[in-house]
Amino acid sequence: MAYRNLIALLVIILLSACFEESDPLNGTIFLETVASIEKMEVEQGSIAAEQLLKAVEEIGTPLFVDDTTAIIVVRHAGDSLLLMGDMNLWKAEPVFTRLAESELHYYSLTSETNARLQYWLQSEPDVWPSIDTLNPYRVSNGFGLMSELAMPGYKYSSIFAPFRDGHKSSSDGLDEHILPAGILPYEHLIHVWKPSGVEASEITGSIYFLDGLGYVAYAHMPTALASLINSDEIPPLMAVFVTPPNWEKSGTPNRETEYGISPEFVSFLAEELVPYIESRYPIGKGPETRLITGDSYGGLGAHYIGFNRPDVFGLAYSQSGYMSFKNDSLIGLYRESEKLELKLALDCGTYETQVGGGMLPTAENDFLAANRRMAATLVEKGYEINYREYPEGHTWGNWRQHLVDVLPWFFGTGKPVTLANEK
Repeated sequence: MAYRNLIALLVIILLSACFEESDPLNGTIFLETVASIEKMEVEQGSIAAEQLLKAVEEIGTPLFVDDTTAIIVVRHAGDSLLLMGDMNLWKAEPVFTRLAESELHYYSLTSETNARLQYWLQSEPDVWPSIDTLNPYRVSNGFGLMSELAMPGYKYSSIFAPFRDGHKSSSDGLDEHILPAGILPYEHLIHVWKPSGVEASEITGSIYFLDGLGYVAYAHMPTALASLINSDEIPPLMAVFVTPPNWEKSGTPNRETEYGISPEFVSFLAEELVPYIESRYPIGKGPETRLITGDSYGGLGAHYIGFNRPDVFGLAYSQSGYMSFKNDSLIGLYRESEKLELKLALDCGTYETQVGGGMLPTAENDFLAANRRMAATLVEKGYEINYREYPEGHTWGNWRQHLVDVLPWFFGTGKPVTLANEK
């Protein structure tokens, strides 16, 4: 026993010296150390694995072997640990390896060098998943916090650096309006953001965000717009955040009933909301000054609204839009109509091939394929479009980043990108 303890002690000293005096701990050193520990007897290996785990805890994860290989390391007392995330299309899978019966579990994955993936950990299939506590990078959404893995080649906008811990933005400081029932038989909650330090007469356009409070809380659009305006990437604009009823709650009406090809909702926006806003705020008027945008169902809604009322919204942007909705019905509308006076953008993640988690028809959950069909249709019809694909999933971390990329194309000097693939 004394001999084994001495060996374990020597291993601990060796590991400590390795991490403190030579190269810092990274994915390659981690795997080399794991290979050494696997050759030890279980008792010694368990002690050495604990030392390795403590070293990982000091620097956090993920660890990178190279530009395309990342290692997730987790402290977990049990034998089984499940991973669910963009990398496995949100299917809870036992992908982790437990080292020497210790609490160290690790998983090595390969992805595109510029990929950005979100994930959860799950101890048992019937237990609500949780974040990876060794990973300091998180993104918030309607389900709570998710852990984030950005590969070395991912270019993270500096705008969102303050939010990498996952905290949400508040609607405090925004103008709040409640529109009474009218075309739609219920009230609507609206928030308006105006750039500070800018004369009202200098505000030349507006952006209408579907899922409004989501774009405030999770996409941090007030902060992002202020940064883009201050850096002269876009002119002074005003943002109108349109929040559907029963936001992040069960019940109807809701975002699905409004954004799922609803002529009544289009009429509400064009005939009630826009006149209401522009009678109270002196901003640029005309369809070329108004952008309608949304995510998922909201992306479908944005392009449907533009299709129906190009006289009001001459700009429309779909983020991961549900273009397969009802057998590609919106794609069919664009294909069968004459070309309209619209400037359109759409993008989608390459990991969005099974969206919906059983909530959508199986034939409609490949959002990537549907967005490619939509983009091809728009090109065929002769539209000026900006279409991009990114190695990401169906998440707010995806949408906030690429809004910052695309807004200068709508309002600045950016050039269109047709059928570009950012993989």
